[in-house]
Amino acid sequence: LRLSLQDILDAEKKGRWWMVGASWTGKQHNRQDRQDDSLETESDGDSQDADRDQPEKEDKLVALASSQRMNTDNRRAIFCIIMGSTDYDDAFEKLVRAGMLKPKVERDVIRVLVHCCGEEKAFNPFYGYLAMRVCEYQRKSNFTLTLTFWDTFKQMDTFPVRKVANLAKLLALLVGGRDGQYLNIGVLKRIDFSPSEIQENIAIFLTIFMTTLFESSDKDRIKSVFTYDTAATTATKKK
Repeated sequence: LRLSLQDILDAEKKGRWWMVGASWTGKQHNRQDRQDDSLETESDGDSQDADRDQPEKEDKLVALASSQRMNTDNRRAIFCIIMGSTDYDDAFEKLVRAGMLKPKVERDVIRVLVHCCGEEKAFNPFYGYLAMRVCEYQRKSNFTLTLTFWDTFKQMDTFPVRKVANLAKLLALLVGGRDGQYLNIGVLKRIDFSPSEIQENIAIFLTIFMTTLFESSDKDRIKSVFTYDTAATTATKKK
């Protein structure tokens, strides 16, 4: 199955032909009765218009990827897939089809995803739900997510507040989801909590993270979040 970037970007007009049960309204053989010939001709015309617009769409996404320092072919392709998708399920399916969730390759998916989330004008839960789908499919992605956030903590003082807020809300969504299946509260252990050492952006990050986590979770989930890592650590020390 050969899924091109053109197929991905034209999905809304031509349909997702690579998905089981999906329809495709491009230049295909019409299996309907001959009475639909006029509709088929009109559809072909629309497809031709879309084809003419395609190079411009692709150029814009590729240019945007370059401006965001996507410096490898893999990262540029991942960026274009994520930014060209209609929802997180759509993005996940395209990443799978493109072979971007294979071991080691998925590392770039996580890093591009976190980067894109941070660059949004306001937090979009799309990135959190996509990260969950990726982690469910490729379990090694959980560790990649942890490493990515640890790297993020090191650079936090250089980020604008908007990016700090987006990443805090992303982490809250992942930590608060499904009993630590994606990330647990232990991801914060690389932060220096000393009052004299804590950076302003880190303080803002933690405030937004905790507020979002408590507002979006019930009491049982909150209890689970703050006992999960403690239990795991205790068990490790006993061994």
